[in-house]
Amino acid sequence: MYCGGNTGVKFVDYDNMRREYSLENGKVIIKSTQDVEPLLKRNKVLRDTESTTGKIGEFKHYASVPMVIVELLMKKGINMLSGDKDQLAKAKKEIDTNYPHLKTTNLKGW
Repeated sequence: MYCGGNTGVKFVDYDNMRREYSLENGKVIIKSTQDVEPLLKRNKVLRDTESTTGKIGEFKHYASVPMVIVELLMKKGINMLSGDKDQLAKAKKEIDTNYPHLKTTNLKGW
């Protein structure tokens, strides 16, 4: 954790994410960043080496989503952590449309 002295900027590193907090015009601004390159490489390996079914028992590993993207989805009103089927369907559509590199499978649907 770094507190930026007199600048009013604070950095907090947690869970492989960096959050920058600052005060602008009386509002707290939070900027989140995360190095997702290792996750993207892992996802590609999983996509390229999946079995023909892509399933393990009843389960399917569909995507690995970094927290920085989870936060972006929440800003769009999509809470993929809720366990709600409608929210998960919205998250899947968003991943398929805008973040296909987060998928760990080449299969369609889940």
